[in-house]
Amino acid sequence: MCGCNARRRARFLPKPLLICMVLALGLLVIAPTATAHAAQRLVGPKKDYLAVGNSLTFGFQPDLDFNDGFVNDFYSNLQAHGVQADANMGCPGETSVTFIHGGCSFSFLRKYPYLGPQLNAALVYLAVHRGQVSPVTLDIGANDLLPDINAKTCQLNTTKFASDLATLDTNLTQVILPQLHAALIVNGVLTGDLVM
Repeated sequence: MCGCNARRRARFLPKPLLICMVLALGLLVIAPTATAHAAQRLVGPKKDYLAVGNSLTFGFQPDLDFNDGFVNDFYSNLQAHGVQADANMGCPGETSVTFIHGGCSFSFLRKYPYLGPQLNAALVYLAVHRGQVSPVTLDIGANDLLPDINAKTCQLNTTKFASDLATLDTNLTQVILPQLHAALIVNGVLTGDLVM
């Protein structure tokens, strides 16, 4: 997809491609679980909406209008379904590693204040608002893989990409998703939907 008309397109085209790849990976990871739990229904909207993730969750826009984004649009729609509050913990530049361990590059831009890793902040939020949060949206992974693409040539560092994709897969399936899912269970009952 890259080519001539270099710099402008090269900066913005890889992100959507990577996002699609990460979402596809998420579907591959979630699909077997979804099939196994096909009888389980969605919980639906509750009092609070929690958004966690990277710059897309934060609402980063190329025109530097950080007041818009999918979280704002989604929350606006959710309000018609009884959701009364949102917490957007998104951090621009967040990777699956910094999501777990902290160190997001642009933490000073956060819309919802918290200290430490975003995963811990989300777990604390879910504990404080126990049983009242649904949905929880998660957008993570693009920044894990972006450094593996040369924006000028659109060439992929296949060795680094494979390693980073494996790290993302482990972080997502072994740490992030299980902990968020467990935090949504109250007295053995799933109380919120996790949307990725």
